[in-house]
Amino acid sequence: MENRQDSRNLFSGGKISWIYNWSPYKTNVSGMEFVPMLWSTNKGHDGNKFLAEAKGAKVLLGLNEPKRADQASMDPALAARAWKQYIEPLRAQGARLGSPAIASSDEGLNWMQ
Repeated sequence: MENRQDSRNLFSGGKISWIYNWSPYKTNVSGMEFVPMLWSTNKGHDGNKFLAEAKGAKVLLGLNEPKRADQASMDPALAARAWKQYIEPLRAQGARLGSPAIASSDEGLNWMQ
């Protein structure tokens, strides 16, 4: 294939520059910035561990599909409290924040409202 990108150049060429893994625990990939995620504060996910692991990160992601029971499973009030307690303090230290990753449906949009 003539237009096939050499996979060894994807990272070094700037096409892909960051990686995440739905957790605050770093995945080491050479040449990639790791972006921690507070997946939830339910189902065994610990906001305090997130704070400790994510300290110093330039970018953070928060809450994976919180409306869905099979994902973060958080009502908006619980999610807002978790955001203020565990994510906002890192913004104060200069981190950029990615909003909750809502499900791509009306239920996700309704949850955000």
